[in-house]
Amino acid sequence: MRPMNVPVTPPEWREFLSAYSDEYLRLEDDDEDLEPAQRENRWLGYEPATAEAVREAEVRLGVALPPEYRNFLLTSNGWRNIDPEVEELFPVDEIGWFADLEAELLSWWDHDKEVVAQVKPCLLVSAPGSCAVYWLLDPTTIGPDGEWAAYEWATGDGSLPASYPSFGALVASARKVFENWKAEGSIVKDSGERKPAAGSVPEDSGVRLSAQFDHLALTVADRAASVAFYTSLLGMEAAASDDRNTMLTLGDRIHLRVSEGTPGNTELCFVVDDPVLLLIDRLRERGVKIEAGPISEIGARGPMYSLHLRDPDRNLVKLCNYLD
Repeated sequence: MRPMNVPVTPPEWREFLSAYSDEYLRLEDDDEDLEPAQRENRWLGYEPATAEAVREAEVRLGVALPPEYRNFLLTSNGWRNIDPEVEELFPVDEIGWFADLEAELLSWWDHDKEVVAQVKPCLLVSAPGSCAVYWLLDPTTIGPDGEWAAYEWATGDGSLPASYPSFGALVASARKVFENWKAEGSIVKDSGERKPAAGSVPEDSGVRLSAQFDHLALTVADRAASVAFYTSLLGMEAAASDDRNTMLTLGDRIHLRVSEGTPGNTELCFVVDDPVLLLIDRLRERGVKIEAGPISEIGARGPMYSLHLRDPDRNLVKLCNYLD
């Protein structure tokens, strides 16, 4: 028996996705990535794939697609924002075998033979986006109803693939996550403005100072080595220096004062533009050792993925992407 609220037939998919689209657009209508037609039609998807296009994909892949996923494509040929961490479901002509499309990623996970064996035969149906989360369908695990097992694999935080009985069950779970976020006030809007959930801002009758971050002081053993580390790796610039201190800047945002003393007890976190998963090889090529990561954690602005490094004084340096 399939779980309740899991769409299977094209009419069920149309009803399910129409309701999901309407919920999302009422809360996220200012999403800059949405196309005008998606706003106008109140539909996050696209035109249906043709039966011929689906058959051509099945011939190309050498398999018959599972019923729920096949009917999804016949309802919408791809989708935007199906999950908070998945930006795009592929159209039918872009789906392919995970081992072919993400061979490099599998090589990074070669240390975990069991996970690689689980995901390597799978069909990739989503673009990973900035969160490095993949949706996969497993043709080696098929239920009595002909449905393939589905996985959501968050590669960025080092976790194991989360398993679902079918593609429809995975989509239903993603919608449930969205509904929970809405109910908990993670996304609350009025007149198009984001507002915090009720009770998330503590009442404070006292005087609150208006403040801005000015600089961070970092104690190091070898000032020259530390200045070289931060300027070469992060592109910081030495703005001023005297007998005791060197001031480093990153644009007009971050000021780091480097001075000699007892080192090694400071943590610094930098938001980077490139997905941290894609930085791993580049860092290793430069001889930078990655201590941990990518790791899922909470930063100053919310959930993020980060890589953990050490500077010459063993201070913890984090490079991160926020999930939003």
